[in-house]
Amino acid sequence: MTWPDLVQNPALIRQLLAGSLAAVVILLIGVTVVRLATRRPPWRRLGNPLYLAVVVIALVVFRRFTPELVVPELLPYFRVLIIFSIVYLTIKLLDVLLVDFIIARTRQFLPPTILRDLVCVATYLGALLILFKVVLGFDLTPILATSAVLSVVAGFALQETLANLIAGIVLTVEQPFAVGDWVKVGDKVGQVQEMSWRAIRFRIFEEDDYLIIPNGEIAKQHIINYCQPSLLHGQEIAVGVSYSTPPNRVKRVILEVFNDIPGVSRLHLPEVEVKEFGDHAVIYLVQWWIEDYEQHDLIADQVHTGIWYAFRREGIEIPFPIRTTYQTQRTITPEDDARARREELTRITALLRSVDLLATLTPEAQEQLAAAVRTRPYETGKVVIREGEEGDSFFIIAKGKADVAVGASTGVGRSVATLGPGTCFGEMSLLTGARRSATVRVLEDSELLVVDRAAFREILVANPQVAERLSETLSRRQLELEAERAKGPAPGSLQAQAWANQLLGRIRQFFDL
Repeated sequence: MTWPDLVQNPALIRQLLAGSLAAVVILLIGVTVVRLATRRPPWRRLGNPLYLAVVVIALVVFRRFTPELVVPELLPYFRVLIIFSIVYLTIKLLDVLLVDFIIARTRQFLPPTILRDLVCVATYLGALLILFKVVLGFDLTPILATSAVLSVVAGFALQETLANLIAGIVLTVEQPFAVGDWVKVGDKVGQVQEMSWRAIRFRIFEEDDYLIIPNGEIAKQHIINYCQPSLLHGQEIAVGVSYSTPPNRVKRVILEVFNDIPGVSRLHLPEVEVKEFGDHAVIYLVQWWIEDYEQHDLIADQVHTGIWYAFRREGIEIPFPIRTTYQTQRTITPEDDARARREELTRITALLRSVDLLATLTPEAQEQLAAAVRTRPYETGKVVIREGEEGDSFFIIAKGKADVAVGASTGVGRSVATLGPGTCFGEMSLLTGARRSATVRVLEDSELLVVDRAAFREILVANPQVAERLSETLSRRQLELEAERAKGPAPGSLQAQAWANQLLGRIRQFFDL
């Protein structure tokens, strides 16, 4: 059938238009259905055979509408295409049912994707050659002979590609890592994003970029997998501490740092051990374990920061053999040191006077207390006191902010207040030895004044009347706070006096007055 004959035959034109329209409609509907049906794994693996099936169905419909336009010589090839599409879809469907539904329910690990693809491709080629032999009557001997020669030529021309392919097969069979694992290949650390026949794509941790390494190169490198055989990953640092600090005290202070660092494993507890006696310090090895390698730098930073602040609070020195030369215009005299101490004492005394609980103290007692308090730095996120723990110290915020939460011991904590400079907390534990009634966490780098039981006892012994004034002030604060929480009236004078007398008895008993 030539084009002039087609143009002169209106019936054939109508058949061509009807067949084309029907084929296009089937293509649109079929592609849409396939796309919707294969959006999620494992059905996504059926996408290509289903698309081929849709094309074949469209061709069959087109042939039904236009039987006179089909060349008889093409019918065997058309038959091969139909049979191959059925075989293609059947093999893929068996692959999905066998691996993703049967094996997945009985085994923890599935066969590597590249191995599944190689088996399927070999099956496709075998089925296609059989169709050529049976349906078309092709003699496969020349094809096989030619393919052998081409294989030799391709082997020399594609040595590197074939090496990457074979290395990819080895990597997928041995499975030294999987998609999502953090690994170190050579001097690069990255997360495995995609594994193909030729190369593996990593997301580099340091640069947050992608790195593609051929499989052949990976097979030659030392590989460290940070996520296998388990997600638990150990980290360690060495810390030098002055010889004057007892080792058990150093270990206790360092281990307390990990209580407030999220991400550190609670199944494998941190460890601290003496590593060596150096020429300028005792070297301690600090080890901890995490389950999310992606956060290892952040957690290590929090550990370093926490140890520095903890050592500064506890007066533990980190000695280093550093030589620093200072050039000054004048020498710092003892008078300068004394003046600096007086200024610091004046600052602390003024801060103590601004605290309502301490405002009842005499000026002499305030100055005595200012000389006994300790100034301690606290880093952001550090828990100062925990609800339910024992304590005998009292804290005043000189700089920074802190959050007060209740219910943290039960796992359902809620914030009830935010404290700023000039506010205090922990007074009940200081005066009566009661357990902490709330958890206080520092919201930003802060400076706190710490008053302990020994320092406060000296003031109470020297000024017995101070205990009475403190009990009255503290009882009034507690009753007003309870009335505000209950949304009720303020307590009467008799109730306040009774609570003050009870609190005074507890204070005297706790301080042995």
